[in-house]
Amino acid sequence: MMVALFYYKLEKFGGIRAVKDYVKQALSDLGIRTCEFSWKDHKYICKLRDFTACKTIYGNLLSKLLDYTCFRHLDTQLEQNNILTFNIHGEWLFLPTKLVYIHDPGLLVSTFFRHSPLSIVRRAYYIPHNIISKNLVNLYGKSLVVVNSIFSATQLKRLTGLDCQVLYPPVDTHKYRNCGLHDKPWVLTISRFSRFKQLDKVLEVAKRVRDAKFFICGGVNSEDELRYFWYLKRLIDEEKIKNVFLLPNASEQIKTYLMSRSKAYFHPKEDEQFGISIVEAASSGLIPVVHKSGGPWMDILDGKQGLYGYAYDNLEEAVSIVNYVLRQYLKLVNDLAPYNRAKYFSYDKFKIRLYNLLEQVM
Repeated sequence: MMVALFYYKLEKFGGIRAVKDYVKQALSDLGIRTCEFSWKDHKYICKLRDFTACKTIYGNLLSKLLDYTCFRHLDTQLEQNNILTFNIHGEWLFLPTKLVYIHDPGLLVSTFFRHSPLSIVRRAYYIPHNIISKNLVNLYGKSLVVVNSIFSATQLKRLTGLDCQVLYPPVDTHKYRNCGLHDKPWVLTISRFSRFKQLDKVLEVAKRVRDAKFFICGGVNSEDELRYFWYLKRLIDEEKIKNVFLLPNASEQIKTYLMSRSKAYFHPKEDEQFGISIVEAASSGLIPVVHKSGGPWMDILDGKQGLYGYAYDNLEEAVSIVNYVLRQYLKLVNDLAPYNRAKYFSYDKFKIRLYNLLEQVM
């Protein structure tokens, strides 16, 4: 058996690249060969696609039609030769293969649909676009669509009507397992320095929990991320926040050390699709403190307060919970056993779930 992996371009998508690498590794462990196809194989048409995408709504639509035109014939040929096809970048690369993995349903919908305005003239501009888009998205109904969390599944169903199944991203739960004493009143956050990650909330909590230190470790890999990093740095300086430390592009050694000494992991983003760093932190013994929304709440904490971690609705709750976790860590870590929950998202579990999905489409 062979599986053909389709994707857009991975150099700008670290998390998606990781999923692709894990899929490839899992298939290899299962004795299944793979081959790969991406836009890098269509250099000049790829430039046209990049030029049209995100310029106008019809430019976005043209980019999806280019996806379908360039890859559909190849997809059909592969299926005729009993090669299973798997689009692992379903919100960016529009191709209804046998299996389609969608990481962010909101992103899929935002590139396809626009609300029709009240103006008759503008409505006339939007309506044809939305009709064509709906017909294209419906083509995914012939695929086995897979998402990264129960939250993403409910979001995809609500936004598009598509049914799907869940394949949690694999987490290396052995990497940080029981890696230290967790003896400092430290709070850790690991995230890209992106404005979409809402890291300014960490500063707001830190201002109200003065006896703790807050560390933000994250990648700075673009101009936008660099600007956001300097924005946070300026806020820290202007408001004289002495207990927040920004660590851009921190080494693995630094992250491991912080994991080993911190007691709480604070995740500020609302409506996050999943949150691999939360599971990594739980596997090391940190107690997760997440917003009561999205995958962190619905999937990682299983929608239960105080079972695997804690969730907050607002800033005041976040401050109260962080204080509570830091004071009662030794008792809570034994009661909650965060590592046991982290094992549910391990690579071995991922491999079993992936094989079960393959059986459904073979």
